[in-house]
Amino acid sequence: MRSAPTCAPVPRAASKTVRDWRGTGATDHFVQFYRTDEYLIECLAGYVADGIWNRQTAIVIATPGHRIALEERLRSKGVDVIRSSFERQFLAFDASEMLAKFMVCGRPERAPFMKALGDLMRRVATQGRPVRAFGEMVALLWGQGNRAGAIELEQLWNELARKHAFQLFCAYPAAAVEAKGRGPALEHICGAHSCVISLSA
Repeated sequence: MRSAPTCAPVPRAASKTVRDWRGTGATDHFVQFYRTDEYLIECLAGYVADGIWNRQTAIVIATPGHRIALEERLRSKGVDVIRSSFERQFLAFDASEMLAKFMVCGRPERAPFMKALGDLMRRVATQGRPVRAFGEMVALLWGQGNRAGAIELEQLWNELARKHAFQLFCAYPAAAVEAKGRGPALEHICGAHSCVISLSA
């Protein structure tokens, strides 16, 4: 088993390497690199289930395939997905549809991003519960070859986090960031996060 990419040297002193999401803090913006969808879904299901069981709000912005797989895994862990959705503890959105709300000519635009995601964070904040989120939009942009857009989007997430308290889990397929010549961009990704999960299956 090979380890996933590490981003050394991480270009921001505040960034730290942790083994998994359990080592992150309540307002960390962390990134995980994964080799298989199975591994990602298992990690994500643990992250979301833990939030639901601890009366937090879990927001998931992911591809259709990953959302379906996640809900199946949550049910296998004993999470009542329908009830959690009805009580707005579990909110799931399509990553491509969310991207379409603020992407302009291949770049994320600040104002529509803040409206789409800022409005969402304000709504969930009224429930008075801590918020943990998972976002796959950056991975979609990276997979399309739009590395600059992905990094800009990570920075917009950081700006939003200065206005609203939430934890954010980002994930990238390891193969997408291991290609030759992508080292500098990879370091920028890691530098946009407070924590880096560098080990995966």
